Amino acid sequence: MGADTGPLSADGFRALAEGRWSAWSGITGPQTGADVEAQLGTSLDESPHGGVFGGAPALLRRWPPSPGAPRGLTVWFEGDVVVGVQVEGASRAQDDGPLPEPDLDEDSGLGTTVRQLLWGGRGLVVHTRDDASAPQEATLLLGLAPVTADAWRQDPLRHWAAERRRR
Repeated sequence: MGADTGPLSADGFRALAEGRWSAWSGITGPQTGADVEAQLGTSLDESPHGGVFGGAPALLRRWPPSPGAPRGLTVWFEGDVVVGVQVEGASRAQDDGPLPEPDLDEDSGLGTTVRQLLWGGRGLVVHTRDDASAPQEATLLLGLAPVTADAWRQDPLRHWAAERRRR
């Protein structure tokens, strides 16, 4: 999808679960369910559930709440290959390192006071009400493959609000 920034940090999934957003470097190589379980432990789901991610059929598995993902963490797959991480109500760790200025800062489809911030080279998308220079809480956080700002503008995930389904 975008520029290759190197392999996913050795503990990228764990980093998001712990709220260490600056440690996420994007999904840049094939990561499987076994890779996720090696970092996060056993999924809450014995088998994957079907759903739609980025406008395409996908499978999802959920992991329990953690400091950075108080409502739990959802990982999306095509087959057994990770295509995205979803954290609703994400919290950033107090001791997380700095993030650079976002590549994009635009209105979010999740409310009039919510901004959508993109760090394309990291594959990190944060929907937040916080100041863009130091967001601490996210209505929604997505961990994806690195993506350019131009490619993100065309990506269906940019319009997350249109894809959300209430239970």
